[in-house]
Amino acid sequence: MHSPSEPLHILITGISGMLGRSLASRLASSGHKVSGIDLVPHHFDDPNIRVEAADMRDVHRLYRIVENVPPIDVVVHGGGISGSMVMRDNPAQVADININGTMNLLEVMRLHRIPRLVQCSTIMAYGPVPMAPVQEDRPLAPANVYGATKAACEALVTSYGAEFGLSAAMLRIAHVYGPTRTTYCPVRAMIAGALENSPVAIRDKPETARQLVYADDVVRAIELAVSDRQPGCVVANVAPGAEWSMAEVAEMIRRQVGPLSVTYGEGAAHGDYQTAALSIDRARERWGWVPEISLADGIARFAVALKA
Repeated sequence: MHSPSEPLHILITGISGMLGRSLASRLASSGHKVSGIDLVPHHFDDPNIRVEAADMRDVHRLYRIVENVPPIDVVVHGGGISGSMVMRDNPAQVADININGTMNLLEVMRLHRIPRLVQCSTIMAYGPVPMAPVQEDRPLAPANVYGATKAACEALVTSYGAEFGLSAAMLRIAHVYGPTRTTYCPVRAMIAGALENSPVAIRDKPETARQLVYADDVVRAIELAVSDRQPGCVVANVAPGAEWSMAEVAEMIRRQVGPLSVTYGEGAAHGDYQTAALSIDRARERWGWVPEISLADGIARFAVALKA
């Protein structure tokens, strides 16, 4: 058992992604050793970060990578399909990547006796929930394949905890925004429109609500979960504790950035954004985590980054 201040060796899957890159740099700056895998490896200048190319579905590649690095203390699993808007026309492949990739990782962890996992799950695992606050013990009823794969991954992680003693934190993360996001982001589109003084068309209806949490706050939650030494499996929401309509977000961007003309679409697919505000009591009580970056501040930071 490591003390809370002792350096760890942490493996990050999806290290090239929005959260993975920031998390790797943050952990390395805190004195930890970081190994990472991704389909397209991101280059880090930090000597404490080592990155390998790998597909989560290639279990033999995963075995070789883990065999050739020092013993791993914690895995942060952020690799795979990262949103319901990605590959929606190929649900079988979404399931293959997310579920089989997670299964392969869990087997590698079992055989190499890696004791702890931090699993990046999603608000989409809940499905439509009309009343807030949404707490973690609510039955899951995902309304899209992406959410279903994440719910399935949580069940696999929980079963490995019960059967093989794996310690795990599963973070149900709300809608992440920030300047390094590469998939569709209406917040980015609207901020860019305000900066460029050009009209913007987004897919959502003005009343479509999203629970927006800034990427840096999510990274901090993951880091706290990495440092947790309590045994067993826990599920915790990582969310702002509130929600905003797209019209409200647009008005906040006007106040923070400048004039903005928005044309709205017909909304997201059914069920994608119909989960009421998540409770964050468990993350607060277990790790002392609450989001520190307000939506107004996050928009301002986002705008500065886009200008640069």
